[in-house]
Amino acid sequence: MGKDERFYGSLNREVLQQAQWRNPAHLQQAFNRWRQVYNHDRPHEALELAVPATRYEPSLRAYPEILPPIVYDMGVTVRKVQQKGEVHFRGQVFEVSRAFRGYPVGLVPTKEDGIYDVRFCHHTIKRINVRKTH
Repeated sequence: MGKDERFYGSLNREVLQQAQWRNPAHLQQAFNRWRQVYNHDRPHEALELAVPATRYEPSLRAYPEILPPIVYDMGVTVRKVQQKGEVHFRGQVFEVSRAFRGYPVGLVPTKEDGIYDVRFCHHTIKRINVRKTH
């Protein structure tokens, strides 16, 4: 957690607070320059003054450009996440996340009445309560 806070603090001080950005492309150029310095040029005390690029190892797992079809077990209620990141279930609308737009999620009842886990593949991403009205 501390390393994340340190990273975002550096990004904020060294890029975001340094200029007014004309547009997203202009800001992206600054991010690209900063990423080069951060990973390849500037030594890091936590790495015994090495640069992060010297510690990088590519993942052995392949990253698919397109996910294989997502299939849920029998009995799992499946809903497609809509453009605004929500699903419709039992006459209500529940916010899930825009990150899952267009993908199916599974709704699985928990042991607690009216409470469902929202799953993406095998990962629970949210818990919803169908007893509360929005």
